[in-house]
Amino acid sequence: MIEVKIKAVGMDINSMSPVVILSDFEEKNFLPIWIGLAEAQSIAMQLQQAVPPRPFTHDLMVNILNELNATIKNVSIVDLKDGVYYATITLILNDKTYFIDSRPSDAIALAVRTNAPIYVDEKVAEEAFILSENIQQQDSQEEEEFRQFLNNLKLDDLDKYL
Repeated sequence: MIEVKIKAVGMDINSMSPVVILSDFEEKNFLPIWIGLAEAQSIAMQLQQAVPPRPFTHDLMVNILNELNATIKNVSIVDLKDGVYYATITLILNDKTYFIDSRPSDAIALAVRTNAPIYVDEKVAEEAFILSENIQQQDSQEEEEFRQFLNNLKLDDLDKYL
C-alpha cells in the first residue's frame, strides 16, 4: 500500500464534475477520482475547517463511531474495475478489526474527519497513477496537461451547487 494525501478537491471545468486529487507525499504521482457533489462539498468543507450549521452525513457517521468507541484505522483505495474505484474502511471496534466496503469519496470524507491515513493499493497505483516516477518531467506532455488540469480546478465552483 502507498500512503497518499489529498492534493486538491474542486470542480473539473472540462467535465463540470467534482474531483478529488490524491498524491503521494513526494507529489510525483497523482490519482484523480471524480466524485459526487455532496462528497466533494463534505471533503472540501472539512479541509477548510468550515463548520456546517447541521452535521453532514459524514459528520453523523463520525459521531456514531465516537459514541461506539470505534476508530477508523485507515481507508484504502483497493481496486479499480471498469473505471470504478473501490475502497475499504478499516474500522476497529472492541479490539476487533472490520473491513467496510465503501465508495472512495465517502472513505476519504471520513478519513479527513478522523485524521486516518489514506492508502492506495500498489496494483491500483500501477494502473491509475498519473505521472509515475518513470516519466521524464521535461518531456511529458501528459504532465503539462495534468498541471493545466490542476490549475483549472475551481474549489469556489463547488459553492455554486450548495
